[in-house]
Amino acid sequence: MGTNQQSYEDRMRFGSLVSDLSARFISPASLDWEIDHALEQIVSNLGADRGGLAQFDMEEKSLFPTHIYVRAGAPPMLQVDFADEFPWYTDEIRAGHVKLFPHLPDGLPPEAEAERRYVRLRGMKSHVLLPLRADGRTIGSLGIACYREYRDWSPEITLLELLATIFGNALARHRSDKLLRNAYAQVQSRIQDRTAEFLQVYQALQEFTLLASHDLQEPLRKIGLFSSRLMDEYGRSLDGNGLDYLKRIQEAAQRMQDMLTGLLDYSRASGKAEPCSTINLTMVVREVIDDLEARIQETNGHLEVEELPIVKANSYQMRQLFQNLIGNALKFHGEERPLIKISSRTSEDHFLHRILVEDNGIGFEEKDAGTIFMPFKRLHDRNSTYKGSGIGLSICQRIVERHGGTITAKSAPGKGSTFIIVLPAMRD
Repeated sequence: MGTNQQSYEDRMRFGSLVSDLSARFISPASLDWEIDHALEQIVSNLGADRGGLAQFDMEEKSLFPTHIYVRAGAPPMLQVDFADEFPWYTDEIRAGHVKLFPHLPDGLPPEAEAERRYVRLRGMKSHVLLPLRADGRTIGSLGIACYREYRDWSPEITLLELLATIFGNALARHRSDKLLRNAYAQVQSRIQDRTAEFLQVYQALQEFTLLASHDLQEPLRKIGLFSSRLMDEYGRSLDGNGLDYLKRIQEAAQRMQDMLTGLLDYSRASGKAEPCSTINLTMVVREVIDDLEARIQETNGHLEVEELPIVKANSYQMRQLFQNLIGNALKFHGEERPLIKISSRTSEDHFLHRILVEDNGIGFEEKDAGTIFMPFKRLHDRNSTYKGSGIGLSICQRIVERHGGTITAKSAPGKGSTFIIVLPAMRD
């Protein structure tokens, strides 16, 4: 009766320990410390000599001990890859089998030769082996061993399986958290690398801007100046071929000047964010129309401007945006007078403004709708009647993107074009 009472009390005490451990492993401050402390308590409570956890690597090929508690005087656990040293043991763990060995080496099958040698060498008398499982797969093992006496593990097996579940879930959470932290660190590292690359590119762009604004333009100005003088002072002395060559020099210099000017505008639109303020786009478009008054009269153009939204933006860049779009509509027109309509709609959730710039010009193939925003992409050769550097729409795209929006185009040859600008609405 006394032995049964003692056995009952031991199981109750062990059950209380398991309950306490389950609470401590919900959100441990230090998982490794909690596991080591728990193993010490489990081994002591069961009157065993050694307890340990082993975990599979991420490829589930190797199985290494990660946490060990050994009673003073007991043999230490081998620090080896169990998958190499004890293949039968590892296969049983992978299969999710619980193994009870109350009287070693009894119970070890013939194929467990390495395990049998180890038991005899170390004098292990009893052992219990449980798989650690989480999310439907085995991630490691829990092993408890006795060297001083043979032991029947069956009375505590239910609680031991519960312990294995607690350990398995805690280790799986820790592994997932570690993977997330590593992934986050990698992402942060890549962001830092990309930021460093961007800053290098930005610095190079700034240096180029300085170069283009002075060092490259100065020789062009001299080419233009001296070719004009040559034309004025010696033009009468040149024959037809000479005049043609001189004219080509002037035209090429002007094209280069236009390209450099476009590059400067593009680099400014791509560079450091300009200060924004609350602006009325209707007023911005009206000012652009005033600036383009001479060209509008020259082409006999007509503009219809509906009420446009008030947005948070850089005033100068918005003027540049609409000046490029309206200027293109006035330039790329057919035999009919240019008709340009600018309108807007706000999304139902009031998050976005959709602004349309429509014209009745020559249009373009739908397949070119994406490429027209590429720098220096022209749909007409330089000898056509439609002059330009091919940088204007690239600048438009940069400006819109810097304001958190998008710009796209729809068109068909001979049927005009529609440019769709989407900008974020102001929030209260």
